[in-house]
Amino acid sequence: MFTNSITSRVLCPLILTGAVLACGSISRYEEENIEGLSLCLEMFREETGRYPPQDKGLCALVCAGYLQRLPTDSWGRPYVYVFPGQKNPEKFDLYSRGEDGISMSQGDDPDDINNWNTDKPWRRYYALRQKGITWTTVLLISVGLLCVVIVFSLYLLFRKKTRRE
Repeated sequence: MFTNSITSRVLCPLILTGAVLACGSISRYEEENIEGLSLCLEMFREETGRYPPQDKGLCALVCAGYLQRLPTDSWGRPYVYVFPGQKNPEKFDLYSRGEDGISMSQGDDPDDINNWNTDKPWRRYYALRQKGITWTTVLLISVGLLCVVIVFSLYLLFRKKTRRE
């Protein structure tokens, strides 16, 4: 599937960067990050024939050039990579320890966000805790301000040009 390593190495950072733009809450942002990292791990397996070993973890993606740096979750903590997975025995487990940074259940705490639980119970946890502005709102405000700056700059440029003539 992804035999061109240059394409893979360009695609992985774009996927992870796009995660910020595509979601509206911390839990969805983390879900997108975990999906992006999972895709990078799948590309690594496609090219090398195996997933990174447990002792190398996600650092193997950095060393192989798939990522520029080791990713952290929204709270600045590293993701947990387990291979072979306890929940995904044929693949790997990947999760964030969540807001409190502690996982008493290897990724199944109410605030942990993982790659195996399709019910996504953490969404309810974070929905109850979410306050104020979401990522989407911040993005829309930023884009709006950028548009205002561009339009104003074009106006000043046009006005300056018109005065010279």
